[in-house]
Amino acid sequence: MPLCAPTPDPNKVLRAVVKVIETTFDRSRWLELGLLTDSLDRVKGHRRLLRSLEWGDDDYLGCVIEMAPIVLGRQTRSPVGIRGQQAADVFPKLGVVEDYLNLQTWLQDNDSELYADLYAGEGHVALDELQTAAAELGVPDVDEHARRHQAGWSGGQWPAASVVQYHYGTIERANRIALRRPD
Repeated sequence: MPLCAPTPDPNKVLRAVVKVIETTFDRSRWLELGLLTDSLDRVKGHRRLLRSLEWGDDDYLGCVIEMAPIVLGRQTRSPVGIRGQQAADVFPKLGVVEDYLNLQTWLQDNDSELYADLYAGEGHVALDELQTAAAELGVPDVDEHARRHQAGWSGGQWPAASVVQYHYGTIERANRIALRRPD
């Protein structure tokens, strides 16, 4: 699920990652993300991160803001000088974190403004907008195609099973057709 915006603002990427982590993480997810990004020692060694999470302390968001650049691979904590740069250059572990957080889906469901900034790109028409317009114009089958699209797209590519299901309805039906067995 690579970011689609031509040059997403690294600060917006950081803001999005912070939002997802703050609202969805528990201790286990922090530790797993630390493992995936080679920052487990930093996660476990942060003086307040896990404690503030577990106790529901009001400084948890601040701890997340401190740790997000670290798990993203930023070598310095200072956000100075990151505007105008490619987010992937500023945050070398962005792809790993983006996939682990399921960032695109979370933003689409929870923060449409950040989603549009990071994933929409030029000329993007949201699928739900297309469905609304199709309904108003009486264009049939758009909902079914939209559902298939939403269910199938994964990680910037169509998984093979998804393509098969799109064309044949189910994998079992595709197998029967391939083996020339009747429905």
